[in-house]
Amino acid sequence: VGVTPRAFKGHRTLTTAPDLWLPVAQHPYMATDGGMADDRRAQWALVLARLRPGATVDAATAALRTVFARLDAEYPESNEGRSARAYAFGPVPAYGRAGSTVALGLLATLTGLVLLIICGNVTGMMLARNATRSQEIAVRMALGSGRRRLVRHLLVEALTLALMAGVLGTLAAFWGTRFAAGAMNTDFPVPPGSYRPDAIVLAFTLALAVATTLAIGLLPAVRFSRPELLSSLKEDAGGGSRRVGRVHRWAASAQAGLAVFLLVISVLFVRAIGTMGRKDLGFTPQHLLVSHLDLSSAGYSSLAEAAPVLTRIEQTVRALPGVTSVSFADGLPLDLVGNFTSVSRADRPEEAEGHVRVEFTRAGEGYFEGIGTSILRGRGFERSDDAGSDRVAVVTQGLARQLWPGEDPLGRRLRIPMSRDRHEDYSVVGVVPDVASSRATENWPNVFVALRQEFTPSVMLVVRGTTEASALIRPIRSAILDADSHIAFPVVVPSTSLVARSMEGQRSGSRVAGGLGVLALLLSAIGVYGVVAFAVASRTREIGLRMAMGASPGRVSREVLSDALRVALPGLAVGLLLAVGASMSMRAMLVGVSPADPVAFGGVVGAVLVVVLLASLGPARRASGTQPMRALRQN
Repeated sequence: VGVTPRAFKGHRTLTTAPDLWLPVAQHPYMATDGGMADDRRAQWALVLARLRPGATVDAATAALRTVFARLDAEYPESNEGRSARAYAFGPVPAYGRAGSTVALGLLATLTGLVLLIICGNVTGMMLARNATRSQEIAVRMALGSGRRRLVRHLLVEALTLALMAGVLGTLAAFWGTRFAAGAMNTDFPVPPGSYRPDAIVLAFTLALAVATTLAIGLLPAVRFSRPELLSSLKEDAGGGSRRVGRVHRWAASAQAGLAVFLLVISVLFVRAIGTMGRKDLGFTPQHLLVSHLDLSSAGYSSLAEAAPVLTRIEQTVRALPGVTSVSFADGLPLDLVGNFTSVSRADRPEEAEGHVRVEFTRAGEGYFEGIGTSILRGRGFERSDDAGSDRVAVVTQGLARQLWPGEDPLGRRLRIPMSRDRHEDYSVVGVVPDVASSRATENWPNVFVALRQEFTPSVMLVVRGTTEASALIRPIRSAILDADSHIAFPVVVPSTSLVARSMEGQRSGSRVAGGLGVLALLLSAIGVYGVVAFAVASRTREIGLRMAMGASPGRVSREVLSDALRVALPGLAVGLLLAVGASMSMRAMLVGVSPADPVAFGGVVGAVLVVVLLASLGPARRASGTQPMRALRQN
């Protein structure tokens, strides 16, 4: 009935523009009896309103709370304790605004911290470079260059360096943002069209380059333009002072510690992914496909209504070439959904310690065969396990040992609260091996109940085949729609993709921590290089004097390298302590890996020490190659 402008997105400002708009009252979820329009407990609506002139957001919040107070009094079963609050509209949705603000704040803080570290490192390197130019600076001043002119000269050099870096960084940004726009999640609080650098971003980059020029160039310029510093350099060159600016030493040490912290977290995640990949999941995800079927979208709300279409789907899919098993359930291991409840022995329901938190699944006949799980004792579900028969359940081996240690669980009665007001007793008819939970980071016991006895219109079609899973996706989808074209368009995915998605948190954490760790390691190497190079440059005469008195080049190199280790070791110790604390707090995500894993900690510390030594190798070689007579004549 209408056409919107191409750029119109409605309230969804962070995503691409929708192609189709439908009246909410005509949506299948709303139009069917017993749908979301009739469920007062459902929380799904996003309410948008425009304030009349003179009204405020606080006034709207007060009005909303008045309405919800009336609903609370009129419908206490569903609306007790509920309230509402109005938020001003913005590009970031109100329900995610706080998290997005924190995320952007952390991103800005991290960016500023990286910039500050780089400025400190480059300042240290420029101090080392200017220390080797003390004769040149002295000649310039002897020929009449004033201090102001000398400062300007050194600042122009720094500005050239900063502008070159700014140009290279801007070119990298054009490529990097194009990559980020494709890889970034649409929930990220930046509109997709704003990733490309524009005039404002380029102007900000230019201003930042000028600001960093002052940050990295002013201190070396002022320090080496003082006449008294030149004389002190001559004295210091003979005296051999080992002191380098404390700020630079502590900054380099902190960077080494940050690198250790981030790299340890990254390695722990990588090892956890490897452990999870080798873990016995209790089922076989290969050649297994799953499709979520929303039967309520086609008007089926009870088993009596849905049974015929489920039978047609089963028969049609089972007839496909390469299909060996077809079943239905409302969940699958590692599907990231999960239903949770607390179960107890029916003969001891009053024992508080006897209540066990479990994950439960409604499953149909052939489910265990379909997912590749063997029946250890008893049987699985059968077609006769319907609403007219005794309620039955299948439990995992771990739960059986927990509830009935040393006893035979078959025939035992299990009490399961299926809702707040309904508790049912089930007979245990089968025991299966422990299977993975819905989330890879959790390890809950599992209880399975018969789908025909506890029906839900939101089910999964579980199909096992003998061919590649991708070859069955389109035939399965067509078979579902042939059975009933009113079912919402089914998405068929291989179970292996669910397994991979269940580990995405660890993969993302590993990628982020690893990338930041490598960056921190690189910055640490640069920082250590700057500190050690400055120390070597300021001790040229001392090193020459030592070598004239018999010190070998190897001994000089070892002293320089040991000085570099003294710079890094305090940061390494602090970084290790922080890594231990962080890994303890993330213990749930490190499945199968100790938070104090010696391989991760030892390997990272060794790698960081090697990088520190490599960064110090250049200054150490220069120091060991010092010619004593030439160094003694210097200055």
